[in-house]
Amino acid sequence: MYGLDLKITIMQFKRHFFAILAVAVLAFGVTHIASAATYRVMYADGLGWGAPNTLVHVWDSSSVPLNEWAANGHMESTGKYLRQGDRYLPVYEYVFEWDKEPVGIIFHYKGSTIQTIDLDFSGGAMYQFVGKGGDKSDAIVENPVLVDSSELPRTKVYFADTGNWGAANTQIHIWGTNGDFSPFLSDPTMTDTGKYARVNDVWAKVYVFEYLYEGTATGLMFHKQNANLITADFTATDGALYTYTGNKKPAPTILEPTLVDEIPAEPRPASLYVNLGANQMMRSGLWEEPCAHVYRRDPSGNVDYEAQLPEYGSEQYKAEVMTKIRDGFYRIDIDDINSCDDVIFYYSRVNQQGEHTYKDLAFPASRGAYNDPSTWATFIYDIGIDCVHQSYLTPEEYNDGWEESPAALYLTGNELVTGKVSDDPVNCVRIESDDDVYIHKFSLTAGDVANFKLSRFDASGAAQAHGFSVTDKTYESQRGWATFNLGIIGFQNDDEPGWEEKYIYTPGEGQSRQVRLWLNESVNFNSYNQYPWRLGEGEGGVAAGDYWLVIDLHDADHSLSLLEFDPNPAVEMTASSFSVIEAGYDALGAYMADCPLAGSESNGKVLFDRVNVLSATGTASGKDAGYLHSLDYTVSYTLLLDGTPVAVHETLPDVLTVPFMTPGEEADIALRARYTDTATNHSFCSRKVHASLTAPSPQLPSPKENTVDGEMFLYFAAPGDEETMAITVGGAAKLPYALDADTPHAFYPDFVVEEVTSDIVGETVSSVVVADNHFVASRDQFADYLGKQSSSPWISWSDGEEYSDTHNWSKYIASEGRLPLFLDCLGTVGSIDTPVSSSAKVTLHAVYPFLVIPKGQIAGTSRFVRGLAATALPDGVENLALHTITTSTPSYLDFSGRTISGVEPMTADVMTDGEEVWHTLSGILLDRKPSLPGIYLRTKGGDSEKYVIR
Repeated sequence: MYGLDLKITIMQFKRHFFAILAVAVLAFGVTHIASAATYRVMYADGLGWGAPNTLVHVWDSSSVPLNEWAANGHMESTGKYLRQGDRYLPVYEYVFEWDKEPVGIIFHYKGSTIQTIDLDFSGGAMYQFVGKGGDKSDAIVENPVLVDSSELPRTKVYFADTGNWGAANTQIHIWGTNGDFSPFLSDPTMTDTGKYARVNDVWAKVYVFEYLYEGTATGLMFHKQNANLITADFTATDGALYTYTGNKKPAPTILEPTLVDEIPAEPRPASLYVNLGANQMMRSGLWEEPCAHVYRRDPSGNVDYEAQLPEYGSEQYKAEVMTKIRDGFYRIDIDDINSCDDVIFYYSRVNQQGEHTYKDLAFPASRGAYNDPSTWATFIYDIGIDCVHQSYLTPEEYNDGWEESPAALYLTGNELVTGKVSDDPVNCVRIESDDDVYIHKFSLTAGDVANFKLSRFDASGAAQAHGFSVTDKTYESQRGWATFNLGIIGFQNDDEPGWEEKYIYTPGEGQSRQVRLWLNESVNFNSYNQYPWRLGEGEGGVAAGDYWLVIDLHDADHSLSLLEFDPNPAVEMTASSFSVIEAGYDALGAYMADCPLAGSESNGKVLFDRVNVLSATGTASGKDAGYLHSLDYTVSYTLLLDGTPVAVHETLPDVLTVPFMTPGEEADIALRARYTDTATNHSFCSRKVHASLTAPSPQLPSPKENTVDGEMFLYFAAPGDEETMAITVGGAAKLPYALDADTPHAFYPDFVVEEVTSDIVGETVSSVVVADNHFVASRDQFADYLGKQSSSPWISWSDGEEYSDTHNWSKYIASEGRLPLFLDCLGTVGSIDTPVSSSAKVTLHAVYPFLVIPKGQIAGTSRFVRGLAATALPDGVENLALHTITTSTPSYLDFSGRTISGVEPMTADVMTDGEEVWHTLSGILLDRKPSLPGIYLRTKGGDSEKYVIR
């Protein structure tokens, strides 16, 4: 016993001794007593490690560590903070005893590879993190400013209560580097600021929460107490405003919110939209007067607003009757959305006592948890079992989806339909449109039963367009169904009573062909199960095989059909050929009258009465007519070229002919079948089957090249002394025209004079004229010379005249084999004996017209042709275009070395002084001053000058 008491006494002495020693060490930083010393260092945690996770590794000059790496001690919180700019970093300390002198130190994060660089040890110093590659001198904080936690500024955050949770029910959960601010189930509630903030469509009360978190707060969230309503995870930001926009759905954070003491007095009009469901429309009179009651909710939740709906027929009731936009879709306009934050959609019906009642017929938006209460007037609502559900569609998107032909339809259903177990619009199958026809193939084994639904709207795409993710909980299934139901496909819009009880096919002894397709209406008001179609023979399922679902939204058809055969035909194009058709001037010429070709701006017009047609031939196959007849079907086939119908066949011919192809261009040839059920008279189309074919370019001869000698003519001389006359010289020639090879194709001559050269001093040629303005050729013989006004080889034609071959100078050239040309002015000379050397280049054209189906911009000259004779073209073909191919060859006129002779000079009439006389450039005397645009000669008092009228 005595020995034991002595040991205890010695141990107590040692404990007191070392306690005194520790006090001395803390006072002086390092104290050497009996070869042991106590050391102290501090660390400012800028990375949010936390004191328990911040470990210290120390070694001496011989690299002997205080502790092995795995056994390094952790730091303790001092309760103080280091101020660095706007940041306050928690400060930790580490105190240790060692009989060696430390020279180096490392701080590292427990359980990771994150650590500072090797630092020099300095007793009593405050360190901060310096990583790999950093400067050691940055590790020690010089002259640190420390503050107590009571002096730290508090963080303040705001919450806009768009869902009317109430401040006492709005809890906040915060977490960060030191873990959770408080356990989730005991999170603190917020305080009402008495202020409001506008978030999207609503004004909401604003709550505040002020907190001090010893660490770095990284995130926060808000949730309603004792309810399954929770925001997404937000980044923690001091002074920011947050809000709820749907369960676990992120919302924009307002960093500098504007708070007001009261909701502005000025009213803000808005419109609310709801889809009441086509199921309800099937019951006569059920939704004749749908209404909407808007109000502001009481946060206590104790008010029965449905009991406060107005009396049927009252003025308030009448004010709440909604406006019908289309079947099942209604709108109500409200004067001031600022004063409202909820809506009840309701209607009345007469009970057995003859009373109007709202029982079980009122659908509040708030009962459906709103989905996004801050945008309650932005998105369309859809009717549910006992509430309305917000969709992902705005009214504009909804109207666009119904007004325009949809690019695709969306099919969802069981695993046989989508390949996924979950029946949700996010798993929809997209069915692409083929000109308003949508076809989906089912491949089923014996006994399968496929349930599916169809919609015009892509719930997944609409959600993503508004920033919702379909891979996490921000996409809500119920909201997806609400979107899907807005575009539901399932009824035929028949006026016939009882149509909804029919199968899509006329049933035969309870069956419709080999499969059954019907509309399940077993669930009333339930948008989640609305419009499930069922494919199967009763409860036993279907026979094994492939089935084709055909949805045809053409106005003429508007049907939904199920087939046991593939309705799509096949087509193959093999060759091409040419033909020439004569349509007559009534079909082609009259429309082309205002379409001049090359050179005709000066020389006249070319009008066509014969055109070329390039046709492709091929083969096509479809369902056997006898087989279709056994199923009570008839069929017709429409042939299309680049989208334009060119032929309709009741039965497919052995050779399929496709006319009006553009030479040298690739064409899309399509064939579409249209089936009619003789039992129901309902029709539907197949998809188009396509074949691509490049039309060949034909070998088209050019005009022959020629060189001819031209003749020169004097056709005007100014009045005055003959020796000083300025004589205008023109040229004339008859240029042969013929092709360099025979051709079976229709063609028309044209020309342009491109170059005229002359060694005459003075004016050079200014134009090539056959007569004034635009004249066309006659069959009259070419005159001896063209300068005299006594006769003209040209006959004018205008739109007001009846056009005939007499006016078509191009056709005249082709028949006569020569092109008469008159060159307006080769120059002027002072004597009729003056030698002249001149020439002209004339490009001859052969214009080959092809009648084609226009596709975009057709190369070459194109004009639309209307009013073609019905006998020349297939029925239904409209807006054909004229496509021309031109081949060209240069020819030449030679006037070299010739002397003007054989023509007596034509002098101006004798005029009295002051009298004004007008001539054309070709010497024709006019009876008055001209008014038409052109160049003229005016003579007055013996003086002549050119006069231009524009």
